[in-house]
Amino acid sequence: MTDEDFKTLSTKKLEELAAQGTVKAKQEFARRLLEGRSNKNKEKAVALLEDCVSCGDDDALLMLANCCALGLGTNRDVERANALVKEAAKKGQEEGQSLMRLLEKFKNKSEINVSGLPKS
Repeated sequence: MTDEDFKTLSTKKLEELAAQGTVKAKQEFARRLLEGRSNKNKEKAVALLEDCVSCGDDDALLMLANCCALGLGTNRDVERANALVKEAAKKGQEEGQSLMRLLEKFKNKSEINVSGLPKS
């Protein structure tokens, strides 16, 4: 099955496949749990993502990094989030590489001003 195939499965089927150990099913089920498309359970989503990462799923690295950076389903841990993004970038993940360039650009700045957006 392709990544797109998993996105079209019912949540129930994803949960079944995830319970059987299918890594891509775990990742998509975690995404749905985070987004609230299934019962919102951020802690369970993080546990699924942790398992995906331990199985070598590079796409789950950035999802888990996001959870760590924002404290979704886990304690907020910016250092771990940064390490996960670096790992994704090293593995050739394009989004991870883009994020690393962005992080480097704004390193040591106390404020980031994005043109056209109001300051908070």
